[in-house]
Amino acid sequence: MKKKKCWAAFLTILVFTVLSSNAMALVIPFNLNDFNADGFVLSNSAGTKAGILGKGSLSNDPLAGAPGIAITENALSLSFDYLFIEPRKQDVAFSASLYDGVSGEILDDFAIQHSSSGNVSFDLSGRYASTTMLGLNFSVDALSGSKNWALAIIKNPRLTTSDTAPAPAPVPEPATMLLMGAGLMVLAGFGRKKILSLA
Repeated sequence: MKKKKCWAAFLTILVFTVLSSNAMALVIPFNLNDFNADGFVLSNSAGTKAGILGKGSLSNDPLAGAPGIAITENALSLSFDYLFIEPRKQDVAFSASLYDGVSGEILDDFAIQHSSSGNVSFDLSGRYASTTMLGLNFSVDALSGSKNWALAIIKNPRLTTSDTAPAPAPVPEPATMLLMGAGLMVLAGFGRKKILSLA
């Protein structure tokens, strides 16, 4: 009897712990409309997507008066999704550079010279010790004087930190309450049956 009660108590605590934990990383999107555009660059009104057609760039350079990207000691990564279309290997490259917004030193970069899509993530662990402001530059460049075209689409730029998101106010759902009530009634029934069998 004691073994079953301990097991039921353990499972109840485990379920409540799993359901109430909210230790997820906080993802902060940033606006591509805050970037300076050079060349043929278009972005949506929300600033979550931008496209560079042909030779051009999109830069958030604090040294050139752009707001930059402020980071805290809890910053984990800076990420974005991309789609790069370069027909028939026309000698065009898409690149992204992350740099110190105070000194201008390049901290990390990414470059590709063929059609591709994916996700790029720059590791920011430990960067806060050396800087609190970052710059980010996206560019499409024709290599070796080529006049060929390409298209780069940047989507969902975001900063991930180890800060936790504010927990939403708990709202009991009817199905959850019914399930919990049914479980308690089953446990009470087992306990009552055991007591009656002993008497």
